[in-house]
Amino acid sequence: MTKQNGDTGSIANEGSVIQVQGATSLTNKENAENAYFSFIQPGQISPPGSTPKPLLRARRESLAGLSKRSFYIENNNIFQGYVPKNRRNPKSNKQFVTRFFLLDMRSGTLTYYQNNNTKNVKGEVLLKTCIVSADAQRGEIVIDSGFEIWILKPYSWDYDPWVDALGKCIIEESLLEQEKNENSVIVADEDILSVKKSLAQIERLTYEAKSLAKNEKLISILDNILEIAMDPEKFNMKKSRSAAKASSESLNTDVYSSLSMDEFYDAIDEIPRVIMINSVLDESDLHDKEEEEEEEEDDDEDEEETEEEEGEDEKESEGTTFSPTLSSDLKPSITPEETENEYPLPHSPVKRRNDVAASTKSPPSLLSFLRKNVGKDLGSISMPVTSNEPLTILQFLAESLEYASLLNDCLDTIALESYSSTESQRKRLALVSAFAISQLSQQRSKVRCSRKPFNPLLGETFELVNEIENYRSIAEKVEHKPEQVFAIFSQGFGNPNSKSSNNFKWEISYTVQPSSKFWGKSIELMNHGTAYLRFINKSTNSVIETYTWTAPVTILKNLLAGEKFVEPTGDVEVACLESNLKTVFSFNPAGGFFKGRTEETNGKMIGTDGKNIGTLQGTWTKELYLLPENEKIWVVGSLVSNAESKYGFSKFGSNLNEITKIEKDSIPKSDSRFRPDVRFYENGDLDKAEEYKLKLEQDQRDRRLNKKDVKPLYFKKKNSSEYAFVKGTDSYWSKRERKDWSNAPTLW
Repeated sequence: MTKQNGDTGSIANEGSVIQVQGATSLTNKENAENAYFSFIQPGQISPPGSTPKPLLRARRESLAGLSKRSFYIENNNIFQGYVPKNRRNPKSNKQFVTRFFLLDMRSGTLTYYQNNNTKNVKGEVLLKTCIVSADAQRGEIVIDSGFEIWILKPYSWDYDPWVDALGKCIIEESLLEQEKNENSVIVADEDILSVKKSLAQIERLTYEAKSLAKNEKLISILDNILEIAMDPEKFNMKKSRSAAKASSESLNTDVYSSLSMDEFYDAIDEIPRVIMINSVLDESDLHDKEEEEEEEEDDDEDEEETEEEEGEDEKESEGTTFSPTLSSDLKPSITPEETENEYPLPHSPVKRRNDVAASTKSPPSLLSFLRKNVGKDLGSISMPVTSNEPLTILQFLAESLEYASLLNDCLDTIALESYSSTESQRKRLALVSAFAISQLSQQRSKVRCSRKPFNPLLGETFELVNEIENYRSIAEKVEHKPEQVFAIFSQGFGNPNSKSSNNFKWEISYTVQPSSKFWGKSIELMNHGTAYLRFINKSTNSVIETYTWTAPVTILKNLLAGEKFVEPTGDVEVACLESNLKTVFSFNPAGGFFKGRTEETNGKMIGTDGKNIGTLQGTWTKELYLLPENEKIWVVGSLVSNAESKYGFSKFGSNLNEITKIEKDSIPKSDSRFRPDVRFYENGDLDKAEEYKLKLEQDQRDRRLNKKDVKPLYFKKKNSSEYAFVKGTDSYWSKRERKDWSNAPTLW
């Protein structure tokens, strides 16, 4: 459970009330710290309902001067201290801000306050409902409650004490729970359970001993004991040798074969503990870490924040937002490159299937696999084939064009003589804003949240030609290491029966670096990159208007229990560079266990003078209305029949892997439609799909190892964050018209 801002607790003086006589006059820092600890008074935490006793409070200045070391009080039942925490406001220049934390061993709760002088609880979690992981290299502790993610970055001297305290608290809480429930639990092997209980007891006692030990050699010995206790394979289990061996073999099975099975849990659930992450930092990361710590110490001197700043920092929107960067090096060139024809458009209508075969197997439960990868980018981890949907990321990106008719409607307003009027500009802003948000509707079916698209190979492409809405699009994977990068370029030529199609067109350039991180109970999904939409006068080859936006951060929730769903978080800004009009959408995720997914959104349309010029209101799953005129501006498309058994696809999405008359004998062999693993998977042959998936991944590794990596053909790097579509005789569409795929890579 998470206690929100403004909630009050029964904590009197936040357990930090001390009396220090003459501490500030001590010149020796160590003596000052000894004085600080020796004057800790017991009984500082009042039980619920009781009246707190008045106690003297140490001045904040003295705490800052004593390096804010964390310490135990209340007979080691309370661990407290100042810890830097990630800010809730992602737009803040400072990523971490120091907060006062209190860990109650008796209730198993972790609570934090703005500082040790305030009574207002800023947040509280029940640790037994959280996944806690620690990364020693980065000095970070991640706590995922399922509703929000706390990233704590204790000072270097406090990192181990906080990891030990959290570990001790979690183990004690789990042992109490197990004692309460052991009579009702069916155990496969009592000997194994007995050993696990004993190991947990060893861990608990060792953590407690470490909290009291001061001798470095003793601490080192205790660390060795902990290492053995946390790894049963190093323990000589005489009674259950065979059972332990079987369990060990099960855990160490090759990742591909083990993940292809239905069961992902051991016969006996492990007693929870802090998950240790071994990340690798390069020198620059270590340098940044040192700088951050120095900055934190400097920032402690001005810890007091204004109410306005604190209000912005503590908004309940927890997601990271990437606002459009409008610096000169990222803006698209004002003059488009040389004019190209519109081949293969226009094209006569083709029959599409509007359906896909039902899945032959439910997606696996990946929790036991994912928990070994807390805090990591899941894009770099190989998943079993059944964790995928029969589309690639390139096709998933192209699916965002489902509602391109909104952009064609914009061209119709530009064709009017009054296109530059305030009302026309406002209408285009509404249409473009609706288009930018419509991509979220791809995840409206909660079934779709249980699978992910296939990861494309470097140099893989995907073409999409829509003869009804008169647009074409090409996407290519342009980078694989160190991060995956995809480029997509789309062109629309207006409604075929409208005069706008003769004079105007739209273009979208988008370079995106998707990433995802597993935090224990949720997965954070981010698309780093800015989309640029340009409306162009074809006769003069000049840009009329340019719009920019970034995709919102989305969170996949309820990985442990309950109904899984994807929910956007944070703000999204859609801005016109020429008119300076913009729309700001806010997504505020629901909190609590039973509130479910938040689908409502509210887009505030803002004029050049900063005043409100309208509102886009509705849901990202169904429809949006332009207010105050109450005009329906966007409505969601149809899902396939029996969508729950067909990956939650929309009819539009179900057609993306189909080869129609438009594509037949015309697209390169690098197109995603030709991927054998995806095709086998769509047709229900899971064994073949798994076999080819592993082969394609290994082939790509071999090419990279032998320095024969594929080079992108249809996009060239424009700057550090963008790729530009190659135009002219070497462009994708020119090659397609000539059917010249001689240099297309052989990927499968």
